[in-house]
Amino acid sequence: MADYRKAYQISLQMPFEKIKESLTNLCFEEMKQSDVIQSGTLGSYFFMDYSNAIDETAYKHDYMVDLILMNPADFYIGDAILYTALNHMKRACELEPTNIKYKEWLLEFYDHMPGDNGMYLTAEEANEVRSEIARLTESSES
Repeated sequence: MADYRKAYQISLQMPFEKIKESLTNLCFEEMKQSDVIQSGTLGSYFFMDYSNAIDETAYKHDYMVDLILMNPADFYIGDAILYTALNHMKRACELEPTNIKYKEWLLEFYDHMPGDNGMYLTAEEANEVRSEIARLTESSES
């Protein structure tokens, strides 16, 4: 059983990029070794969820989207997992409303995710995000 409390205490001594690298390597190592559901991906996701519950940040939500999309079969519950990823990205955008990268990533749920356009984001929501990106880009260039 994972000891998330202990892992979280250790993680406080590390830069987030090192944590992300370590968790991602764990996921890919398990993917090479097995065709079954990868406990490393799930464990990494649940550790990030635990960490976010203590100290919520946009970059943790962003990484949780990466974990989900890295190996979505691990989370297989139909399209619901993509809604989970979408909600993480929406929360990252709420936490850092001027982060253009997060807004562009959010648009991926309209433009490129499986299913019909509008399945995850409506056309109206996508247009609103595009307008926000244009506004933010314009203000950063002036």
